[in-house]
Amino acid sequence: MLLKRKSIGLDIADRSIAVVELVQTNDSCEVINRGHLILPPGIVERGRIKDAKKLAAALHEVFTQAALDPFATQSEVVFGLPESQIYFHLFDLPAHQVEEREHLVLEAALMSIPLPANDLLYSYTVLSEETQKVNILLIAASRTIVSDWQSFFESVGLNVAKTFDVEPLAIRRGLFLESLSAPVCVVDIGAVTSGIDIFDDKGLRYTYSVLIAGDTLTHEIAKITKTSWEKAEELKIRVGLTKDGDNILATLVKILEPLGNEIKTALDYYKQNFGRPVAEVVFVGGTSRLKGLVDYFTANLDVPVRLGDPAVKVARRKKSPSQTTKRGIKTEASDQDIDFYYLEAIGLARRAFPGWWESIDPSLNLAEVHEVTSSKNVLAKIERTIGKEGIMVENVAKRVWSHKNWLAGFAVVCLIVAGLIGYWYLFYKSTNQYEAADKPLATDNRDVSSLVFPERPLKNLDSNLGIDADVGEEPSPGAEPELSNQEPDTAGLEEPSGAVVNPELQKVLILDTPTGWLNVRSGPGTNYPIITKVYPNKSYPLLQEGEKWYKIQLDNGSVDNILPVNNKSEGWVARQYAAKQ
Repeated sequence: MLLKRKSIGLDIADRSIAVVELVQTNDSCEVINRGHLILPPGIVERGRIKDAKKLAAALHEVFTQAALDPFATQSEVVFGLPESQIYFHLFDLPAHQVEEREHLVLEAALMSIPLPANDLLYSYTVLSEETQKVNILLIAASRTIVSDWQSFFESVGLNVAKTFDVEPLAIRRGLFLESLSAPVCVVDIGAVTSGIDIFDDKGLRYTYSVLIAGDTLTHEIAKITKTSWEKAEELKIRVGLTKDGDNILATLVKILEPLGNEIKTALDYYKQNFGRPVAEVVFVGGTSRLKGLVDYFTANLDVPVRLGDPAVKVARRKKSPSQTTKRGIKTEASDQDIDFYYLEAIGLARRAFPGWWESIDPSLNLAEVHEVTSSKNVLAKIERTIGKEGIMVENVAKRVWSHKNWLAGFAVVCLIVAGLIGYWYLFYKSTNQYEAADKPLATDNRDVSSLVFPERPLKNLDSNLGIDADVGEEPSPGAEPELSNQEPDTAGLEEPSGAVVNPELQKVLILDTPTGWLNVRSGPGTNYPIITKVYPNKSYPLLQEGEKWYKIQLDNGSVDNILPVNNKSEGWVARQYAAKQ
């Protein structure tokens, strides 16, 4: 007997929407309906809704194209939060009792994720468990942002599942039907950022995001050719990494080289930490179709490289030309080698079915409210509990002494006191053991890559969470934030991540911070050691620009008479507390 299940996957990115209806018959899957369109700028930015009315109209268009009635469907629609709004944290917990795990993971979330406790929505899964340690994958997002998306779907009457999926995990499910037998690196080149993720049979093992993507390439082409954005985009697609345009080829290679270096770093990290090499690198995302891109990375990476296509069969329909709707939204031709547009949507739809991913892929559910409190609140609860037990001890002692059983009473009091001391000892031992295990080593390892922060300013952070002056808090009201989500022009092209900057041409001004200083670290991440501090209203030469960090030249090996650790004369500061001059 054939058992059929249906589900719908909805992928909303900054520049596109894709929807698929997937049918599963026993062990096989097929896409029976699909739709895709390109979103104009300004509707969704960095994974946040900016124009709900236009987004609702776009949803109507794409469901119409897919021959689906979103309001009549009985299937829940599975939606995935964009990677730019997800925090990933991969870490090890020391050996512990299972009942202690929730508390330890909560402590890790509070220490690692720069969100206030009342806005923190998180989930986790155990990737592996050994005698001395447990490897955890933690994902988190802003409760406010998740709630905004849910409210939007409710307002348009769309039956979206309460559990939100996560972009990189959905892409892997779209690429592979079965659990992985060998580790794979997936590089998702989007419009604004590119994600580098490594998966194995246990799940996600490495994730990193860089500010090198399709828009970066278009900006630079527009700059060197002195053409419009539209013309530069057309040149990028038509010429790509071919010899037909030598100037364009050289420009694109210069931009893609740092991305290749980050991929090499990821591959080395996995091999060093897990003892085996990554089997292949799979490129996905619209820019991955750039002419010559696979050949370029094949020549520069010591590992097989290929383009990623959906592992699920896409049913063919009659071809129709692309067109622009009355609302200015461009719909793609229904069948012109564009299966890769639906890759993530297919992975989202598969989430509704049972499969190997259930035990290794966490998801976010707004209905599952965790009691998120700070460490101080946790300790306060224990102190109140012990305070009550102290009163109980006193009352027991009084009753025992009133009956003149002084020897028995003394023994009872000693036993209770010993129990309380043991309780305190075990709690602090587990807490301190965890904190010691979570502290970063003073080395430039790539564990920093396992913590990816969203591409947006973070507001209203709770100072009680112990977040130092690195990331996670808004600049002071007088500081002017970077407008990284503006439609870019060629004059304001941002340097690609990892690009070296001439210090004589550009400087970085330190902005006001809540603490009155800004940490300088040995690498671009909060788990690199602090080497010194710098203070607001001072400028430093800019050496290198990363996605969320600036590398600066320090003053003669010291800053305000504070000698940096290891006598380093350069270091990294968080971009949101610094501005290029």
